[in-house]
Amino acid sequence: MIIEHAIDVDYTCEQMFQLVANYLEYPEFIKNCVSAKTFSQKENEVLAELEMSFAGISQKFSTYTKFYPFEKITMDLAEGPFEKLKGYWSFEPLESNAHHTRVYLYMDYKMNSFIEFLVGSKFKAAMVNMVDSFIQRAREKYS
Repeated sequence: MIIEHAIDVDYTCEQMFQLVANYLEYPEFIKNCVSAKTFSQKENEVLAELEMSFAGISQKFSTYTKFYPFEKITMDLAEGPFEKLKGYWSFEPLESNAHHTRVYLYMDYKMNSFIEFLVGSKFKAAMVNMVDSFIQRAREKYS
């Protein structure tokens, strides 16, 4: 399944990059995110775990995440209830104003069939809603 979602925001690439890169704060403002932790970190890459809960069902997954400051964040599945999970966030300045950014989320994933049956549609909706959560967080931090 592929999720693609883009939105233009009134914040800089640096501001939006910092919000998305700070995954340890996700449980504070992303509805379905229960916990976040780091297993290892080196230079611009981490092995991190998120725990998400949908309809009372919690699932943990970990990703190898690489940070390309203020431009892109890539994610590749390390472990979890997915057969496949690969994606990225990109942050592109809009020509009209340096304080405007196009935030783009791309996810290509496949859950194992049991988890897909239980939470598949909720996961997809949560990924799209996550972008809105970052915009709200930007309003709180930068406005």
